[in-house]
Amino acid sequence: ANLPAKEQHSSLLKTPQSSVQLRRALDLVPASATQDPTIRLLFRKIGSQLDRHNFNIEQQNRQISVLQRENEENRPKRRKKVIYNPNAEFAKIPAIKKAREQMWRTLQPERTANRVKKLKLEDLCTQFHLNIH
Repeated sequence: ANLPAKEQHSSLLKTPQSSVQLRRALDLVPASATQDPTIRLLFRKIGSQLDRHNFNIEQQNRQISVLQRENEENRPKRRKKVIYNPNAEFAKIPAIKKAREQMWRTLQPERTANRVKKLKLEDLCTQFHLNIH
């Protein structure tokens, strides 16, 4: 670790991405700060977690690339032509008449109109009584 002072300082400021980079950064720290076995154990554990994290990321990246390749293989190569029959889309007159009759029976507009005529204005209004104590 015979690096110039400015280069040592800049490499200490970089966040280590792996245990190897962490060990290199620790080599630049004075030995008096890393002599404690607890500190060395802590940095070994941090390094192993960095390596485990990097392994998981790489494994997920590989899985993503495999799934992307599978997705590309499963996509249709070209569009299929759909045969469209415009005559089949239009409703026929007997079906229209039948639907109108069913709607007329369901709504019963004459019966509803007679009911509304029999109602008084008071029946259509809503009253609210407030009891304020």
